[in-house]
Amino acid sequence: MGTTEVILTENVPALGYVGDIVKVKKGYARNYLIPQRLASELVAKTRRGVEHLKEQVLKKKAEKLEEAKLLGQKLSGLKLEFLLKGSKQGRVFGSVTSKDVATRLHEAGYVIDRRQIKLAEPIKAVGESRIPVKLHDELIVDVVISVAIEAGRGGDDLNEIGEED
Repeated sequence: MGTTEVILTENVPALGYVGDIVKVKKGYARNYLIPQRLASELVAKTRRGVEHLKEQVLKKKAEKLEEAKLLGQKLSGLKLEFLLKGSKQGRVFGSVTSKDVATRLHEAGYVIDRRQIKLAEPIKAVGESRIPVKLHDELIVDVVISVAIEAGRGGDDLNEIGEED
């Protein structure tokens, strides 16, 4: 198998960042990177145009950063509230996951992928938490998540079964 050189037009995990020139197997470039518009082929004819291509790629990266900053300003003041079932003692049944946060953000009109939400582990406690959302390689914004127990939905009814006072 031969290799080819490509210039990355998007960040590719474990491969490189926008504007990097990397060597990859021809099949990987032809079947994945180029069709997904993650990279552009770099051949002898286009080597002269590399600087121009790099300028375009870096310009695109700057535009994406500006978009992310605008979105970050909107998200920084956002507070999402989740109501979960729980006991009267404050024990929560269930949890809030990054998928739940992404769904709630989507309902609020924001297009955020769940993989951008950097939740270390599901939230299983009542109260407020600050969750980092990675909008860009250079921009991470915290969103406030508030977890409360649904009114009148306590799970203490289990103690009443089979018990007589």
